[in-house]
Amino acid sequence: MNVTSASADELRRSASWDVRAGPRNYFALASSQVVSVMLAFLCTWIATRLLAAEGYGRIAAVLAGSALLNQVFVQWTSISLSRYGCQEFVDTGGITASFQSRMVLALPGLFIAAVTAVWWLPQLTSRLSIDRDLTLLLIVHAAAMIGWIHMQQSLQAVKLPRVQSLLLVLERACVLLALIFMWARGGANPRFVIAAYAVAAVLASFAGLFRVRRFLRWRWEVKQELLCPMLRFSLPLLPYCMLGFLTTNYLDAFFLTRYRSLAELGVYAVTYQVVGSLIQFTALAGSLMMPLFITLHAHDRQERIPQIFEHVLPVMSCLWSAGCAVIAMAGGVLLPLLLGFQFGATQSILWPLMAAAALSGPWLIGYGAYANAREVTAIPLRASLVAAAVNLGLNFLLIPGYGLGGCAWATMIANASSVAVGMTLMHRRLPASRGQSLVASLPCVAGAVAHELTSSSWAGVLVSLAVATLVLSARADSVRACAAWFHQLRDNDTDHAPFREAGVLSAP
Repeated sequence: MNVTSASADELRRSASWDVRAGPRNYFALASSQVVSVMLAFLCTWIATRLLAAEGYGRIAAVLAGSALLNQVFVQWTSISLSRYGCQEFVDTGGITASFQSRMVLALPGLFIAAVTAVWWLPQLTSRLSIDRDLTLLLIVHAAAMIGWIHMQQSLQAVKLPRVQSLLLVLERACVLLALIFMWARGGANPRFVIAAYAVAAVLASFAGLFRVRRFLRWRWEVKQELLCPMLRFSLPLLPYCMLGFLTTNYLDAFFLTRYRSLAELGVYAVTYQVVGSLIQFTALAGSLMMPLFITLHAHDRQERIPQIFEHVLPVMSCLWSAGCAVIAMAGGVLLPLLLGFQFGATQSILWPLMAAAALSGPWLIGYGAYANAREVTAIPLRASLVAAAVNLGLNFLLIPGYGLGGCAWATMIANASSVAVGMTLMHRRLPASRGQSLVASLPCVAGAVAHELTSSSWAGVLVSLAVATLVLSARADSVRACAAWFHQLRDNDTDHAPFREAGVLSAP
């Protein structure tokens, strides 16, 4: 390792690096996410042109099955790698023990999946209407995603978010190149498209492994004193991941294939993919917040944390919600124009889905990151119980009669229930937050209701911006404090005096 790399790694182990580099990191992450969204949209556009809505619905069904396998058998241990890997990186400068321990924790799930495949695999393919010739590709894609998720968590552990975002762009670019090649050859089928997704994930995984190799020692370092805490941390996430399937579009896929059609599933999958890509902007912010929380606790500076939730998070949540409303209006016009008349229903489902994205902002940016940092993973589990019950019940009630619109509103209401329960439980640990962030995320919800009542996107966006203005006016002190702090950070000033004077950060 050269001197420059060693000194850069040492700087990343401090909390001051998280604060100073936060805006720059987020700008890089957001820029990469914009590129990723554009590439993903191009992939979707080409795939729908080659395969039509029904053909894309077959791809969506396979991806839903792959996600279910990951969530039930493997993914519940993944967050422990970034959580304990970051702690290990701050303490020692490496992640070998955490990297290997998470691999050990994942093996029992893989073994159970293999042994029981004779029972669950036919049921899964039947419920999702997956053709027999796509079954093997479902397993291959699931295996590729297991490795890719492991590498993403490793990059978060060593505080290399920009590398992670660049590899996500690489993954999307590989899929796009494969689709362009198929198009040039005169056509494609779902098998080739799914294979392209799997190969792209494998390539990104190897690139990630090459980047983190200097933080790994190639010897056995799994120890009981680390393995046991990682297992305790992950156990509540096992039912959480299982229940998480009941709160996403993957459950919706079961209902839409049963009560509606593969064509409608294709429309819903495309719209949900667009919304999911946009939600990543808040998830990226949360991925930067968790290492900050861990480092602040490791350096005994946790007195700063409550003020972040009281001042910074409500402002970020309100701005995000207002942006979701603008996106809902624009997307409702652009998606049918770009994808064709088959996707005309996107406008009616985009508003409630973007409202769900707005409500998830406070949790993804702050509360969820803090819950993982403080090892209180039982709280997301309780929230997911409520969301799963609400989403399952509303899907039964709304999808048969109201189709895609009922499916979207079921998702929004379930998401609202989950966030409300999770934040209420977290308030016991962060009493200073008092729920301001949840109120601040309501502008887009108000806009979605206005759009539903008037069928006018202009009415929806005007109501949203009016509510956002009222919220920011009521939080004027926090707006000024945040502006002063980010202005200092832009100049790489390590003195946080104006922010402390505003009450947003305590004195060190």
